[in-house]
Amino acid sequence: MNYQIVFGIGAVGAAMSTFHLGRIHPPPAAVAAATSNPQTGLSNHKPLIRADLLRSSFGPLLLAYFCFYASQHIPVPLNPLFRVQVLHLSDGEIGIGNTMFYATMTAASMLLPRLTARYGHRKVLIVGSMFYSAYPLLTGLAQDSTLFWAASLSGGVVWGLTNGGLLNRLMERVPANDRPAHMAWHNVVFNLGILGGSLLGAALSHWVGLRYGLLIAAILRFASGLAFLLWA
Repeated sequence: MNYQIVFGIGAVGAAMSTFHLGRIHPPPAAVAAATSNPQTGLSNHKPLIRADLLRSSFGPLLLAYFCFYASQHIPVPLNPLFRVQVLHLSDGEIGIGNTMFYATMTAASMLLPRLTARYGHRKVLIVGSMFYSAYPLLTGLAQDSTLFWAASLSGGVVWGLTNGGLLNRLMERVPANDRPAHMAWHNVVFNLGILGGSLLGAALSHWVGLRYGLLIAAILRFASGLAFLLWA
């Protein structure tokens, strides 16, 4: 029953998250502004599929985000198998690593406002996305729990900054009067990146093995940071 209890706790947590999100309401001033500004909604004069956004400067930005999301999810199907089949880690060792990751992620998230105020959203995103390659790199080089824990510590710090940088930079590039169409394209790219990256990760495990698959993922994550440098 141990796993059933763990997944049950996760289900309750997800339900509570949904409940509290449902209690969030925009302030009356924001509702009034959105109602008085017709540009914030879907205009009758605009096509349903806004292909024109892909031909603007937003198109290369979407490509950079796709590269990041795809490279981010390449290790997803590799990590559980690598930890168990190659490193032979116990549930406790994996749990300690996950605790390290989310603890350092929380701490780094608290530093995000100060860093973005000093360096800007773009620089934080570029540096964070490049260093995000350290997690699969250290994991792929690990022989036991030591480097896995080091990857968890560093990966949590980097993801705490990068996760905020992704949204902040996107909002910085998206015009407020046409946000729904831009965010719709972002969500398409986001889901395609998850699908493509996960499929590529599974394929890499068959082509080159789990360890080399993680190392290739590290290279691709660093390359996605270069894509942000060019197009973000």
